[in-house]
Amino acid sequence: MSAHAYGDCLITMSSDSTISEKRAEELGLITGHSYAVLNVMQTKNGTRLLLLKNPWANKGWKGRFSCYDTANWSDPAFCAELGYNPELDKQQDDGVSWICWEDALVYYQNIHLSWNPALFSHSASRHGFWPEAQGPADDTFNCGENPQYIMKLSEQAIKKGASIWILVSRHVTKQEQEGSDVKDYLTVHLHKNDSSRGRIWYPRTKKTVLTGAYTNNPHCLVRYDVTDSSEEYLSIVMSQYEKSHDLGYTLSCFCTEAFSLGSPARELPCSRTLTSSWTSSTAGGPIGKKSYYRNPMFAVEIPAGGSLVELHCLAPKTLAVNVLLCPVDAYGQRLKRIQSEPPCDSGNYRHGFAVTSRSKLEAGAYALVVSSYSPGETGNFRCKVLSSAKLRIDPILL
Repeated sequence: MSAHAYGDCLITMSSDSTISEKRAEELGLITGHSYAVLNVMQTKNGTRLLLLKNPWANKGWKGRFSCYDTANWSDPAFCAELGYNPELDKQQDDGVSWICWEDALVYYQNIHLSWNPALFSHSASRHGFWPEAQGPADDTFNCGENPQYIMKLSEQAIKKGASIWILVSRHVTKQEQEGSDVKDYLTVHLHKNDSSRGRIWYPRTKKTVLTGAYTNNPHCLVRYDVTDSSEEYLSIVMSQYEKSHDLGYTLSCFCTEAFSLGSPARELPCSRTLTSSWTSSTAGGPIGKKSYYRNPMFAVEIPAGGSLVELHCLAPKTLAVNVLLCPVDAYGQRLKRIQSEPPCDSGNYRHGFAVTSRSKLEAGAYALVVSSYSPGETGNFRCKVLSSAKLRIDPILL
């Protein structure tokens, strides 16, 4: 009520589409129809009222507190408080009428609140284009190629537990404007990041702090309240359900305290894609089994000066996979034993996709091993090796 009075909240409502035609006619309602809210009032006796307008400028509400309700408008002081004359209103149906809050909850299905963005002292916007070819159609295993942005929160934002509102507005196509079905379902997820500002690869981890709901509405809005210092860096990851079209969008971030909005760290400049498969003789299974050392391996040589390295592995979604890099005595030598923690390891086995953190590796010879969780499971895989320096890489035969 106060926000409407200050002009900071524009309100519209839509009537219930399930009301029978007979009942709708009795009430003066058009089912599944939008109405503007012109005023929001609470009277001295506690009555809560909305002043609605049918944009057709006719066929107004006929229920309680309409101009036809003589019982509720019998008190002249009550009418004066609202500046309303029901007898005058009866002379012309302009589609404007009062309705009590309780009836609005019964006969209206949706309430839309459009808030003034100037209420937030800190905001930032980005415009983007998401091609259909960018990233997998199903990002339930790998969201690393989805559009991502990083919010860096100020010290005050963390200290005061700032409120963050994130709005993604999908750019409406001409076909949608002409009434075609909307098949683009969009949302945003929020993840903790760190000072490395790397990309988020997995859609669900322990660092996921907010999971948005998919909607084909042109606007998707989520809210998050900062809780502690571990949230200085927050990654905003966009997601589509069964992506099938190019999509233009605007991302708008609003916060009660200062923040900056940037992009994740750039991809490492050198890249090599390795393709291979687990066969009946090379599907050795997981780390810890003797058969592990039969898995497909690649020789990797890190040049003098060392290199940053990041490994990605893409496999069928039915297979849980791991990829790691371990030092060996000589280039081309198969790994025979893991004696210490691998310097580059994707960790727990994950279905369909696994990625390592970005690690600084010293010069020398290494063996890259790609494994699945169950021995004997066959299938193809693709391993991408990203690095800051050019690496020598060759397959190692069993």
